Amino acid sequence: MGAVIKIIAIVLLFTGCKTKQIPVFVERVVKDSIVVRDTIQEVLLEPYFEEVSTKDTVSYLTNKYAYSEAKINNNELYHNLGIWQTPIGIKTIKLTEYKLIKEPVPYEVEKIIKIEKNLTWWQKIRMRIGEIALLFILVFVGFRLSKIS
Repeated sequence: MGAVIKIIAIVLLFTGCKTKQIPVFVERVVKDSIVVRDTIQEVLLEPYFEEVSTKDTVSYLTNKYAYSEAKINNNELYHNLGIWQTPIGIKTIKLTEYKLIKEPVPYEVEKIIKIEKNLTWWQKIRMRIGEIALLFILVFVGFRLSKIS
């Protein structure tokens, strides 16, 4: 009787259900700085207004950006305007925007996911036989214990 139970236990041990391992890719979050746009904005010039009246035939005006000369010659007005070779201030504004980028890890990480499998008709019959055998064993042991006491 003991050998039969051992053989049944060994057979059930090797024919039981097994877990199935499915590899799952895990994503990690990387913070990366991306320059979205680079804007160049000119600085406004300071307004200048200057007016000169003279009784002479020559007039000369200047400021930090340009110069002007006017003269009358033979009842004709001659006027010239020039600019200085100085750089005018220009601001460069860089706007940096941070975006989160998700990228998959280059290696697989195994994560165990338990999936219940539907039993075949043969596995269902074996389970029922096992339940009946366990019931008979419990009744037999209970009967033996009641006889001894």
